[in-house]
Amino acid sequence: MSSGALNAVGLAIFFCGPLAVRRLLQNFAQKSYVFVLSDFAVLAMALWMLVSLVLHEGVRALTGAGAFAAVQFLLTYLICRSFFSTPLLLKVFAERMLYVLIATLMYAIVDTLTSRNTILRLAMTLAGGGATQPLAMEAYRFGLVRAQGSLEHPILMGVFFVVSAVLLSQSLLDVRKKFLVVLICATGTVLALSSAPILSALQGVVILLYFRFLRGYPWAKLILWMGVFYIIGIVVLFVDQPIEALISTFTLDPQTGFYRMDIWRWVSVNVETSPWIGIGTADWMRPENMSATIDSLWLVQAVRYGIPAALLLAMSCATTGTSLWLRSGSAVLRDPAISSMSSGLGTAIFILFFCAFSVHFWGFVWLLLAALLGMRAGLTEHSVRVNRSCRGQP
Repeated sequence: MSSGALNAVGLAIFFCGPLAVRRLLQNFAQKSYVFVLSDFAVLAMALWMLVSLVLHEGVRALTGAGAFAAVQFLLTYLICRSFFSTPLLLKVFAERMLYVLIATLMYAIVDTLTSRNTILRLAMTLAGGGATQPLAMEAYRFGLVRAQGSLEHPILMGVFFVVSAVLLSQSLLDVRKKFLVVLICATGTVLALSSAPILSALQGVVILLYFRFLRGYPWAKLILWMGVFYIIGIVVLFVDQPIEALISTFTLDPQTGFYRMDIWRWVSVNVETSPWIGIGTADWMRPENMSATIDSLWLVQAVRYGIPAALLLAMSCATTGTSLWLRSGSAVLRDPAISSMSSGLGTAIFILFFCAFSVHFWGFVWLLLAALLGMRAGLTEHSVRVNRSCRGQP
């Protein structure tokens, strides 16, 4: 994972990480710490990734990119859990995020106007790597370059814009800024020219509208999940070759979808050889005409670190809103600001969860997922504290 690179972002994470750990220890000592289930899942996943790498390559693996990716994910989670855990702090985050969105869109527009990944090429040249390496090769669709701006891939840029739109639209920003966010993110998503972000955007709109009209009803989430499984069941039972039908219907280029199916088949063969700790960073078995790229975060976790690493990541995504204080949910319903931000964070995580079946997250988006998990876990802790305060409990 290139997310393991020790760049400026990585250095900032390693600098702020100990501060976040210190904050959590202080909360624990003051008995204000609230255990959220994702705390265990994220820590366990990071440790499992590190142990599996050591078992494959020895202690020297702890200095590799895979180890850095695991540690950075854990530290990013802890940082955001500690320092962005209230609606007001999340508003500050949203305001800063708006500037990042503007800059990213400008970079994407430059790519589109120049018909090449200008920003990436410039960055590689300044870094001394040259602009002719494979990473800088442009991809085109409908006669236009697939813009990626300063991110690692067009798909990742599109996913970033979609997640940002969902998150910031549920923040405490004023209406004008929210409108600007939606406009920026919609433009950036289109410039990426990728199926996954466009489908994710539609998914996000449907979910947010659903909960907007049914907020406060305890059965709303159950009905949503029942609807999802009902649609999947109908397609599987009554459509010939359902997977192929879904791919041809919901992708801009069906050929890429069929290629991903081949990846799933071959990676599954590799996972079967070592389901517990994966194969590490070794090359995976596949036909000679297939590239080494694995277009699924879940597959990457399973083949490199074992199925438990993938399951622990899934558990992390599913448990950021669950604490051991069983009545924490009532606090979320009382406070509109907490409820809105929790919905935005939950929807953003939900989108990334499903995107990960056909997209591999690395670099910035890998850390973005950790940040979202940390912020929602911190917000869950904050809601528990609000509830305790309302009940006069310490």
